[in-house]
Amino acid sequence: MVKTRVKSTTENFVADKKRKSQDNRADSEDSEAEYSNEEELQAKNFKKAKNNNQGSKEAQIQKKKLKNERKAAKPKGDIIAQAKKIWEQLRRRDLESGKRAEVMGEMMNLIGGSIKEVTFKHDASRIIQTCMKYGSQEERDRIAEELRGSYIELSKSLYGRYILVRMLKYCSKYRDQIIESFYGNVRKLIRHKEAAMVIEECYSMYAKAYQRAALVQEFYGPEFAIFKNNTRGSNQKNPKKGDDARYYGLDVILSDAPQKKENILSNLKQTLLPLIAKGTIHHSIVHKALLDYFTYANEKECFDMVEEIKEFVVEILHTKDGAHVGMYCFLYATPKVRKSILKSFKPFLEKICTEEYGHAVLLQAFDVMDDTVFVEKAIISELIPMIPDLLSNIVGRRSILYIVIGRHNKYIAKQVISHLNDLDGIRAKTSKKDPGLRRQELSVAISPGLLKWVESNITEILNDPILCQAATDIIVFAHGDKTAVLNALCEVIKEANSVEDLDDHPMLGVSSNRLLSTLVKADTALPKLPDSSVKVPESNPVFSTKILQAVDPEVLKNLAVKGSFPVLTLVECKHTSEKVKKILLPNIKEIEKAAKVAQRSKTVYAGILKALI
Repeated sequence: MVKTRVKSTTENFVADKKRKSQDNRADSEDSEAEYSNEEELQAKNFKKAKNNNQGSKEAQIQKKKLKNERKAAKPKGDIIAQAKKIWEQLRRRDLESGKRAEVMGEMMNLIGGSIKEVTFKHDASRIIQTCMKYGSQEERDRIAEELRGSYIELSKSLYGRYILVRMLKYCSKYRDQIIESFYGNVRKLIRHKEAAMVIEECYSMYAKAYQRAALVQEFYGPEFAIFKNNTRGSNQKNPKKGDDARYYGLDVILSDAPQKKENILSNLKQTLLPLIAKGTIHHSIVHKALLDYFTYANEKECFDMVEEIKEFVVEILHTKDGAHVGMYCFLYATPKVRKSILKSFKPFLEKICTEEYGHAVLLQAFDVMDDTVFVEKAIISELIPMIPDLLSNIVGRRSILYIVIGRHNKYIAKQVISHLNDLDGIRAKTSKKDPGLRRQELSVAISPGLLKWVESNITEILNDPILCQAATDIIVFAHGDKTAVLNALCEVIKEANSVEDLDDHPMLGVSSNRLLSTLVKADTALPKLPDSSVKVPESNPVFSTKILQAVDPEVLKNLAVKGSFPVLTLVECKHTSEKVKKILLPNIKEIEKAAKVAQRSKTVYAGILKALI
């Protein structure tokens, strides 16, 4: 029984092995057959793809043919098709002027009488733009004439607006007609994405004073859209200079009709709020309307408007009116809102400082922010690394030096100072800290960075008039230890003592001699400043003695002979007068001789001789 079971197991094992061998052989045969079939399939697919490609090309040709037929079936389709072929030549930059005029004439012969239809086609408006760019004045005027009556429709068109802008640029004869065609529709158009760009172009670039007033007046209410108050028609040429004052806006209207004030402010607010909600606040005509509102609204109304536009203040600083609005925002905002507005400036701080108008908003912020610690952390800490770049920029240095020297017309534009002075009455109501204390705290915060800049760049500063002027006021008015700065200055003077050509000496340099003279004078006569909040630090060292110690006595004699102004200030200064006289008296004859033949610096020679005699 056991033997039979073992035999049966052995037979089964052999049978399984034989079956597996047969299966493997069958699989091998099948794989060979599959490989052969796969090659056939690939060849079949390739042939099919080739036929499909040929069919696809035929389909594309057929599709293109149908497309051209559809275009040709449209109104003026054949004209547009021909115009596109001519346009391909006309738009080439390397086309000779004679050939261009010929091609342009061909184009005008083709599209003449059909310009309006072509203009509003999205695929053909570029043709008209190119014609406006390269056409003669007569051809440009012909285009403008054919489009007369469609100016509003053009302004709303995504493609037509560019043609209208080119017409404003090139067709001065039609400029007044285009601008005045918008009268009565400004409030609607300023909300339209495409038309708003055209209104802005008209207002900021091409409109005359009375036209700008007429465009803005439509923000004041429906009656001003129909009746243009205090404006003249475009047919009145060459008005008298005194008459122009009648066309400048809300101040004139309210002086004539004060009872309209409440209604006008209400309409202004109703027009402005939707624009603010949409974020379309970057147009200068909107900035003008905002400025009118802030100028005549009461404190509560101004506060509410600040709440609406606080997020957009950083976006409106690039225009004159927008910057003025930004100044009002800082005046009427709560301390919390002031901080949020100032924080929004951080990514654009350098650009704002160098903005022709935008920097004035930063100056106003320095004047109203009571939390000077926050200003130091948020703004001054960001300004310090920018000091070298800002101080070498005529506009950029204003924001830096305003902190130290205040409202001095040497740096700040008179118009900006006037605005700041006019707004001081509001500042007195909305800010609590004493102006002198606020300025001192800000000056203390920025002074170390300024003094370090002077110390590190003293050689370059002495040879640059712009930097030298700024450095002079920094040394005199900045707060902090000035020993390192004075030592650096004295080292430059000592090095110049060994130079053979004294014309290169700092005491004779065009800009450096002024710096040294001012420092010596500051020891006895404090500079007069128009800003009462600025005080000269009591910790200032005695500049004159340090400077005199740096000058070699023999060099000092030669400098006096050459008429050095710093030598005159040293001989007149009570701290150095006696010592300088002892050095110069043995050399008085040479000084007198030089004074007789001198062509310039005669007052300097006279002053030195007077002090010595």
